Amino acid sequence: MPTAVSLFSGCGGSDFGAHRAGFDILMANDILPYARDVYVVNLPETDYQLGDVSNIRSFPKADVLLGCYPCQGFSQGGVRDPARKINYLYREFDRALRQIKPKAFVVENVSGMRRSRSLSDLGVR
Repeated sequence: MPTAVSLFSGCGGSDFGAHRAGFDILMANDILPYARDVYVVNLPETDYQLGDVSNIRSFPKADVLLGCYPCQGFSQGGVRDPARKINYLYREFDRALRQIKPKAFVVENVSGMRRSRSLSDLGVR
C-alpha cells in the first residue's frame, strides 16, 4: 500500500479520497480542532497532528505528500496583506517536501502563485 503525509488537511476530504484509492495516510495536520474531530471519525488510523505545521520538526517518510495550504494572499479575492503569516504557509509545504522527498506530491494551488508579481506583492523574493 502506498503511503502519504497530508498537510493543511482540514476534515480530511482529500485524504479520504486518497485512502479510498489505496493510500495509507500516515500523518495529517491542521490547526482546527473541529476539523480534527471530523477527520479521526473517518480515518482513525491516521496520526493527526493538531497544531501549527511550523512546530512539526520531522515528517514520516512517505510516497506522496498531499496538501492544501492556505492561498488567500494569492487568490483574486484574497487579502494580500504581507504581514499575515497565512500567506507564507506554502513554505512549510516546501519544507516538508524537501524533508520527505516523496515520489510525488499533490497540492491545491491558485493562479496567483504562478505570477511573480503576486509573490513580489507579498514581499517574497
